[in-house]
Amino acid sequence: MLTLFILLLTSFLYLNYADAKTTYFVVHNSSSRSEKNPIAKYLIDKMGAMAGIIAIKSIIILIIPLVIWTYLESPFSIIILLLCLNTAYLFVVLNNIKVCKKIYPKYTYFKRSKK
Repeated sequence: MLTLFILLLTSFLYLNYADAKTTYFVVHNSSSRSEKNPIAKYLIDKMGAMAGIIAIKSIIILIIPLVIWTYLESPFSIIILLLCLNTAYLFVVLNNIKVCKKIYPKYTYFKRSKK
């Protein structure tokens, strides 16, 4: 059960990173009007794209201890919650990639680093 929890928590963190990366691309290359989350949109408008996205995603870092504590109290419940959250974030990231491709048809999420 612990291995599954670690895998799901890691996936959740990675999907949040992917959401931030693709959201930044969309907002940076179009406008904050593309952001559907009103809280994130407000922060992006007030702080700029990078700072606003970092601010909204910082909340994830703050809840990690709560997630771990919840696992210690009720492993099954937090695993179900993480499965639901990961599914939701997967669809968010896939939608963001679709929007990125509308803005820039050659967009690829996994880019090779330039040497």
